[in-house]
Amino acid sequence: MRIRRRPTRPPRVTDVEVLDAYVVRLRFTDGLVRTIDLRPRLWGPVFGPLLDPERFREVFVDHELGPIVCPRADSG
Repeated sequence: MRIRRRPTRPPRVTDVEVLDAYVVRLRFTDGLVRTIDLRPRLWGPVFGPLLDPERFREVFVDHELGPIVCPRADSG
């Protein structure tokens, strides 16, 4: 007899704090806290607006969807 386990959901981001240009501290639902340099991941046209350090400081957690996001380029 095989026991089926419910798939576990990965932890979600609950808070983001910008520490420096492109460096954030993320807090997760499981209590984990990680500091991450996102600069190596900000390439291509979709991330162009985030290369502006002032714009990058506007990142926030989208509590409905889970990821960290930045306001759209045309919104401000």
